Amino acid sequence: MDQTIYEYSNLIFTDRKFEVPLDYDNPDRQKITIFCREISRKEYENKSTPYLIFFQGGPGYESPRPLTDSGWIKRASQDYKVLLLDQRGTGLSNPITGQSLPKVSNEELARYLAFFRADNIVKDAEFIRKQIIGNEKWSILGQSFGGFCATNYLSYYSDGLEKVFINLLSSSGFPNIKFEKKIDFEKLYKEKFN
Repeated sequence: MDQTIYEYSNLIFTDRKFEVPLDYDNPDRQKITIFCREISRKEYENKSTPYLIFFQGGPGYESPRPLTDSGWIKRASQDYKVLLLDQRGTGLSNPITGQSLPKVSNEELARYLAFFRADNIVKDAEFIRKQIIGNEKWSILGQSFGGFCATNYLSYYSDGLEKVFINLLSSSGFPNIKFEKKIDFEKLYKEKFN
């Protein structure tokens, strides 16, 4: 893991790059790089705060690049160290571009692009969790397509999760749900997973 640390606007930024398998079923073969930026508050530098990883919408977009202490990151960083993940194929992770795609048949290209789905994005996040905090739990926030990644994470790696926040206003990443009455999600979660 490579990392760079710098400070700006009362925040501490830690940029990290992880080498992960392109194909988790064949981890010794081709590797790709996954980038994530950790944001923490300078005044909490010596305070132990849990992690919150953000899954961006899209798919195909990198995580936000905040330059000011504002918005949802300002609020989230009061309770968490926030990790902004550039999902595989985006941003400073190995991007998918016309130039980066292998020159292969359509069938081989389809097989290659299948490695950039939500299931592997979640495997990348789980790999990163173990590198940063071992077996400790973290929380996740999914927005739009990131909400789909969050539900995928719940399906396969719920033991590594403390809390899950999903932006239901972005329906493209979460199944359309019509609420006829208020649902106590905390109670529902405890009934399901405890």
